[in-house]
Amino acid sequence: MAATTTNGVPSRRRRRPHVLVLPLPSRGHLLPLLDFAHRLSTRHGVALTVAVTASDLPLLSAFLASTPLAAALPFHLPDASLPENSNHALLAVHLSGIRAPLLSWARSRPDDPPTVVVSDFFLGWAQLLADDLGVPRVVFYASGAFAVAALEQLWNGALPLDPKISVVLDTLPGSPAFPYEHADQFIDARLVVDLRGAAVRVAEGAAAVPDAATLARALADAVDGAKCGDVRAKAAALAAAAAAAVEEGGSSRVAFESMAKELETACMSPSFG
Repeated sequence: MAATTTNGVPSRRRRRPHVLVLPLPSRGHLLPLLDFAHRLSTRHGVALTVAVTASDLPLLSAFLASTPLAAALPFHLPDASLPENSNHALLAVHLSGIRAPLLSWARSRPDDPPTVVVSDFFLGWAQLLADDLGVPRVVFYASGAFAVAALEQLWNGALPLDPKISVVLDTLPGSPAFPYEHADQFIDARLVVDLRGAAVRVAEGAAAVPDAATLARALADAVDGAKCGDVRAKAAALAAAAAAAVEEGGSSRVAFESMAKELETACMSPSFG
């Protein structure tokens, strides 16, 4: 079918965006990405293909039932052995073995190829796949913007990645030594306790394991309006602000709608159809 023209100039026809979704096979990463993809599809008519391991396919049942334009693309993990309880970084490297099969699958459907790749941030090889397909890639982070900024700074600072190594931030006066893998706990505590006043500290210290009795007392105090009324009020206000951000006109909703429009623009072709 020929493209329509305006004053003799071919117009750009809009086609339905087709997003290839590449989650990390971990529930903490998979489920938030599915929620994001569901909203993108149901609110903006975006077609979805979700590449998922055969073992995780049952987790998509509710998602597929509520997202008419979504389809699953099951795959088996590459045959190379993967240590049990491997961390996310090793799993992401292992998953790079499906890049070639995904490329073959995408090229086998010239009438409906993926127009955008959306992947978990651990799957760096997804950028190479998007480059091979000549389409944009969108990176999905299951965490908030602050954590992403902190992670970027850690990479730039070339801090050691061995989780057994303790790190001291020399530029931060009074910094304790703490295991690298637990650094986020101190950031979380500072945000919600010191800055927001919406939480209480329990089991202070880098090597501390929460004592059951101490934790029980902290939980009891947290639900006691007389002891933690101010903290509870601030936590409720923070929850209300978070809920408002995803409502119509909220900051998160506005950012989401803006990104969806960018995807639609990227999928316009001068002669599609």
